[in-house]
Amino acid sequence: MHEELRKRRALGLIGVLGAALIFLSDCIIMDSSASGAEFGAVALERLTESPNWRLTVGGIGGPIAACVLVVGFGHVYLALQPGGKRGAFLCAAGFACGYVILGAWHA
Repeated sequence: MHEELRKRRALGLIGVLGAALIFLSDCIIMDSSASGAEFGAVALERLTESPNWRLTVGGIGGPIAACVLVVGFGHVYLALQPGGKRGAFLCAAGFACGYVILGAWHA
C-alpha cells in the first residue's frame, strides 16, 4: 500500500511538472501582459512580431510538456483502478490524448 501511494505521488508530481511546462511555454510564446479581454485583439500581432527563438522554444515546449503530462496521468489510472481497470484506463488515456493534441497544436 505504501509503495502504491509513493507511485501515485510521484506520477502526480510529474503531471504538475508537465502542466507547469505548458504554462511556461505559453508564456514564452506569447510574452504578453494583456488582460483576457484584450488578449484576442493582440495575440496575432504578438505572434507576428515575436522573434524566431521565442516561437521555436515556446512551440517545442508544448509537445515536450504533453509527453511529461502523459506520464503524469498514470496517477489518474492508479487512483481509479480500484473501480475497474478498463474505466481507469479509458479515463487516463482520454486525458492523455487531450494533452497530446494540445502539444501538437503548439507545434
